[in-house]
Amino acid sequence: WGSRKIEAMEAYAVKFDDASAKILGESTAIGPPSLKAPDLRQTSANIDELMSAAAATFPAFQSDVLQRLVADGSRYECNLKTRERVREKVKLEYNGDAAKIKDLCRGLVVAETLPALEASCAALQKLADAGVLEILQVKNRLRDPPEGDGPTASGYRDLNVNIRFQKHICEVQVIHGELLKLKANQTPVYNLVR
Repeated sequence: WGSRKIEAMEAYAVKFDDASAKILGESTAIGPPSLKAPDLRQTSANIDELMSAAAATFPAFQSDVLQRLVADGSRYECNLKTRERVREKVKLEYNGDAAKIKDLCRGLVVAETLPALEASCAALQKLADAGVLEILQVKNRLRDPPEGDGPTASGYRDLNVNIRFQKHICEVQVIHGELLKLKANQTPVYNLVR
């Protein structure tokens, strides 16, 4: 059974590699370089306070951040993380420290073309330059090392950025639509392996 899991993940890695080569072509400098933050923390470690702050921030996060990242040929999706998932993540990943959760407010920008992908990444930097948000941490899987993180072991590629917006740490992901479709199809396999 273990070897079948590995084979399934390897099959998706090949699909991701093929799709990435087709989409990204020779582009090597999409989005900002990766940036690691030593210890990102919300302003509170209380889940109720964090959920309340995220809910208050969410409408402006949509209008002042996500809508401004949408270029021709892209769209966005967003949501607030559920209380159940917050509790699970805090317990399993953060050893009970709720201040470490970074994606209560989260948005996904889906670009259908390479120019739209590049424009969304550039718009994020412009918002930072204008003082609308602060870029805290970047996992750029669209770029290969040393400027980026390169793809995950399964071949998945995206730009994942933690920002500070209105004193709250939020998450913005930027991905090409074809890679998002592969990710959706890969999820059952990923959950089995995990």
